[in-house]
Amino acid sequence: MLDTDAIHVVNRDRGLLDRIGSVFTDTPTGEQGLYAAAEPKLRAAADESALVAKADQNTTEMLQKFLGALGFDHVNVQFQENPA
Repeated sequence: MLDTDAIHVVNRDRGLLDRIGSVFTDTPTGEQGLYAAAEPKLRAAADESALVAKADQNTTEMLQKFLGALGFDHVNVQFQENPA
């Protein structure tokens, strides 16, 4: 699920007509509809690629190194299935 509260637009290049039209709307820069439409496509792309497996591997390695440095001899990382 996309955390829309954590998403920030870094740069928005809007043309003159878009700027004029935004005067007449309540949310001239609202991207909520875009995020809602993109979420299923992003999830499907992540599921079809090795992205999730690589993220799990990177997270496991990071936690093992971090907790190993704190003195833990054995670290077992288990992931839950994606609830979505």
